Amino acid sequence: MRMSVLLSTHDLGFELQHKTLFKALSVSIGHGERIALVGKNGAGKTTLLKILAGLAKPTAGHIDKHEAVRYLPQLDFTLFEHSDTVARFLELQEIPWSDAQVSIAQLFGAASFTPEREMCSLSGGELAKLLIAISNLAKPDVLLLDEPTNHLDAEGLETLAQYLAEFRGAFVVVSHDPRFLDRVATTVWELADESITRYGGNYSYYRAQKQLIEEARERDFEAAKKSVRKARKAIERRETRVSRAERAGKRAKSEQGRDKMAEAHHKNMAEREAGKLKRRQDKTLAERAQRVESLRKPKRNTTHAELETGADRSRRMLVSITSGTLHVGPEELLRNLNLRIEFGDRIAIAGKNGSGKSSLAKTLIEAASAATLDGNIKRSERLEAVYMDQKYATVDPERSLIGNIQKENPYLDEQAVRGMLGKFLFSADMDVKKKAGTLSGGETARLTLAQTTARPIDLLILDEPTNNLDIETLDSIATALEDFPGALVVISHNVRFLARLGIDRAYIITEHSLKQMQSTPEDEELFYTELVTAERSSA
Repeated sequence: MRMSVLLSTHDLGFELQHKTLFKALSVSIGHGERIALVGKNGAGKTTLLKILAGLAKPTAGHIDKHEAVRYLPQLDFTLFEHSDTVARFLELQEIPWSDAQVSIAQLFGAASFTPEREMCSLSGGELAKLLIAISNLAKPDVLLLDEPTNHLDAEGLETLAQYLAEFRGAFVVVSHDPRFLDRVATTVWELADESITRYGGNYSYYRAQKQLIEEARERDFEAAKKSVRKARKAIERRETRVSRAERAGKRAKSEQGRDKMAEAHHKNMAEREAGKLKRRQDKTLAERAQRVESLRKPKRNTTHAELETGADRSRRMLVSITSGTLHVGPEELLRNLNLRIEFGDRIAIAGKNGSGKSSLAKTLIEAASAATLDGNIKRSERLEAVYMDQKYATVDPERSLIGNIQKENPYLDEQAVRGMLGKFLFSADMDVKKKAGTLSGGETARLTLAQTTARPIDLLILDEPTNNLDIETLDSIATALEDFPGALVVISHNVRFLARLGIDRAYIITEHSLKQMQSTPEDEELFYTELVTAERSSA
């Protein structure tokens, strides 16, 4: 049975300030398709989704829409001010609370929050339900989701995954969470090199296919190089034979003489044959060299982070808390807190949005925070610690990239700063001198990492590091962190990323307590199930 087409593009193209994001895209979305759109930051994923939704215009080509399309934009949960209520958020989108409430009830049951609730206080599950309900009001046949997993806790991720599993239409989703994509997608579109390549299967199958393609390409590349060497040797042998023949002819002429007419005739014949052979061999060499160039693996621009630690790498206590209490004014976030962090530890902290994860992380190293940590607290006198927050607060939007690195690392000269920026893909002169306020979310995250890793550290705390970064960049960061010998504390619900880091101890905040989990991310399914269960049972 042939799948009905809901949306199709024809030779679609888009250019932005003389940069081509994509061209000649001809793709279609059929009824019931579950598509993951992947690609590097800046490849044009968001732009493509907006064009498919009719919110932006292509610079070439056109779209045929046969059914209703709804675009769910990126939503930075961390940017809401305390004064932003659910009602105000809905008002900006011209959606009455009564409509949203009915939609939530139809999909998930009665809403667990009121319109007076502050947006920043919603749990990941509540936020996911609100956004899904808003999208569902339009009764879309095609749903376009732009990084919906950013800032969601485990409950929110599960809510979204279950909704998409039951969604009757088709959808295209952009996400940096490989495990989530494995659950929801059955087709992958890779946006790279200004075009889309379609792969059947989920994200893991796509990665396996890519690996096989790369291995086959490498084999063909080596064979083509060998063929070029063979062609060059043939040319060298021909040139050697011609040179020898010319020398032999000169000797024969000087020894016995020859009729001038015959000599000219034989010479012309020899030159013509030599010319034909040379053209054939030159053509063969050119074709084989072109084949080599076509198979040459393009240079992959990936983040190259190298984390350094202080001179003292001994296993030692960095932070110790016993009988601690974490509170913001009169509001108690955590009670009876007991935690010890030693050099070399790999710790994950999870919990519902608003449970106090970020507040705890900041107070561990006495970073600026509205929260206060009381109790028996000990910190190493030699502690070199860095907290990288999810709002990238260390980045000054009015300073240049160079200025931002020097602000956090005043001892570095400009050459060293440029080298550090180059590791994080900021190399062009115009890149390093532009204001940080012009950067995308992914670029700002890379700049923050450059600031963070420019100096030796013993304890690195990463607060939701997977937001805004493409999967390839996350892989390179995970590789760098795998070799980091210091202590690592990570706040994240990206189970696969945590597994890559070798997390050996995980905690979850539930019912105002920091509880050690029974599982670790090494067992992805068990860990994820424990997370969701704990968050859903949390008051």
